[in-house]
Amino acid sequence: MFEAIVAAVAVIAGMVASVVGFGIGSLLTPTLATQMDMKLAVAAVYVPHRAATAYRLWLVREHVDKSVFKSFGLTSAVGSLAGAVAGALWGNEGLGALLAALLLSSESAA
Repeated sequence: MFEAIVAAVAVIAGMVASVVGFGIGSLLTPTLATQMDMKLAVAAVYVPHRAATAYRLWLVREHVDKSVFKSFGLTSAVGSLAGAVAGALWGNEGLGALLAALLLSSESAA
């Protein structure tokens, strides 16, 4: 029964994602997390995310501004890794405090 629910949610999430650009992680991760550990649910949802991203990149490969891709891609990768390391070292509370500080500092700079 759970497999049928996951399949239905995956189809709905795919339809939503194809129109608005998000939905797979927002819908499928909580559904999977009802029956498995959250880390495993996130890992399971990573697979279709990665496949969809690779497919979209392949479709638009001739139209990608390589300088923007390099600068944004490198910044995004470094930020993701830094966030993962901070989360592993400091836990959720420490990471939350770091993100709060960054939000407050960016708000005061504006």
